[in-house]
Amino acid sequence: MGIHYDHRNRRAFETEIRRNPETGAIERIITREVPYLGEPPFAPPAKGKDTTLSREQADRLRQDIYGFLLHADDSPLDPTTRAELVRYIAWREKHGDNL
Repeated sequence: MGIHYDHRNRRAFETEIRRNPETGAIERIITREVPYLGEPPFAPPAKGKDTTLSREQADRLRQDIYGFLLHADDSPLDPTTRAELVRYIAWREKHGDNL
């Protein structure tokens, strides 16, 4: 048994997995409707004033990510990609944020 959530219509159903004797296929059968509780588990967070980063926070986050990618021992970048990232960072510092 399991619960199937229909988030679009805000309904929930108790279901069972059964084999259809006529076709032999395994099917999900709705046994009864149950109360719908809450929002979908992967719903985006509520949008509010504080959900976006300020310019300074975004710059600090970008610098931290670049620092990790370039200098961490467990960085996922290979040496060639690291060299390209170093050139990109230098270009960005020279030309500013005019991308």
